[in-house]
Amino acid sequence: MWKKAIEERAAKYTERTGQKLNKKTITHLSAIVNLNAHHTLDDLQPLADYLEEEFGTKIIQTAIHRDEGHWGEDGTAEKNYHAHLEMVGLDDEGRSVRRKLTRAALSKLQTKTAKILGMERGTNYAAERKPRPKRLDTYEYKVAKEREEQGRREEMAKIKDITEENRRLREQLKERGGSRAEYAKLEAEIKGMKILARRKELTIEEMHSRIADLERENEQLKAETADTNDMPYHLTKKGMKEELSALLDEKAVYDKILLNVAQFFGIRWERVVELFANGVPSKNDINPSPDAPTSPKRQDERKRSMKP
Repeated sequence: MWKKAIEERAAKYTERTGQKLNKKTITHLSAIVNLNAHHTLDDLQPLADYLEEEFGTKIIQTAIHRDEGHWGEDGTAEKNYHAHLEMVGLDDEGRSVRRKLTRAALSKLQTKTAKILGMERGTNYAAERKPRPKRLDTYEYKVAKEREEQGRREEMAKIKDITEENRRLREQLKERGGSRAEYAKLEAEIKGMKILARRKELTIEEMHSRIADLERENEQLKAETADTNDMPYHLTKKGMKEELSALLDEKAVYDKILLNVAQFFGIRWERVVELFANGVPSKNDINPSPDAPTSPKRQDERKRSMKP
């Protein structure tokens, strides 16, 4: 269809000018039209008719693309619905269609397209007498995107930055005498930031914000530690721990003494505890029990006393 249309229009050009069509003549043009999700090929037919009537071209193919787009900042898919209209680059008389696409003609086409598809038209700079934004050619656009990407990379946190902050925070914990739990929490936070940094999902600003949160916690704990320094030593956490340890040691010694008494006198353990609960008992209060634990010396004495 396209080849036949070109041949017919090339013949018109030769008939009109007496010359053959230049090999460099643009014979194929494409138009890309933004759409909404509900648009169909039937909705595009009036637009195709307008292009053929206004510019004398021939629409040879129309296609809608619904599978393109990008991921938004929140992780949701943002589809780019659009259509491609392929057309012949020569009109019915063999003239160049491209030369008809003046600024005024394109502005009119944009207005007509929005009306046909029921969409909002973009800014009409000519009608509103506004300055047009600078149009970048392919090279300028590529350079601008490279600079944009470079700026984005410079804004992302790097592993070495996180490592340096980790070293500084660990020094603070060491100076304050941080607990194992605090070191573990810091390590987990640093590990999480490094994972995000490797994925290019952590900016320098976000890293500084997380580090600031950790520093605030450190300052708060440091202040709480400073308050305990004004307390008597035996009321501090360390002092109470040492005192408890000493009491447990004393109890162990006390229990050992009572066990020795029970074994030596041959009385039950519970009886010894009962006697010593009210102070040191007299010798008359201690009555041996046959089934009580006894010391080796006491057992020998009892065996000798039982001989005839």
